[in-house]
Parts: sequence; structure tokens; C-alpha cells
Amino acid sequence: MRAADWYGRALALRQSRDEPAAQARLLARIGEAHAAQHRYDEAVREYRTALALLRRLGDERGSAAVAAALARYAPAGGR
Repeated sequence: MRAADWYGRALALRQSRDEPAAQARLLARIGEAHAAQHRYDEAVREYRTALALLRRLGDERGSAAVAAALARYAPAGGR
């Protein structure tokens, strides 16, 4: 869980600087950290947030990558 904490701190910094692309990347990383710890509900939540942000930014490539990760972990999270 340590990695998710560090990514969370970095995310807070990016949010304060209003850097949405960096926020989306960090949200995806936080999702990866949760998934590695088998915390699938948290991972799915972070991936969904990242996906929404990437879609708002119009980043099709990033959206596709996060959607693939979300599809991989959503069934494990009981969804």
C-alpha cells in the first residue's frame, strides 16, 4: 500500500497545480498499485476516475489503455 500512498501524494500536488493529464496518469498508477495488492475495488475506482478524466481530455490512446486495465480488474472486483 506504500506505493499507493506516494502516488496519492503526487496526485494531490498535481491537483493543486491543475495538471489534468498528470492526474490521469497518477490515477492509473494508483489503480495499478491497488491491483498489485489485490485490492480490486479500489483499483476499479481509480481506473474509472482516470478513464473519465482521459475521455474529458480527448486522450483516446490513454483511454484505451485504462479501459483495458479496467476490463481486466472489474470482474475481480465483483462487478
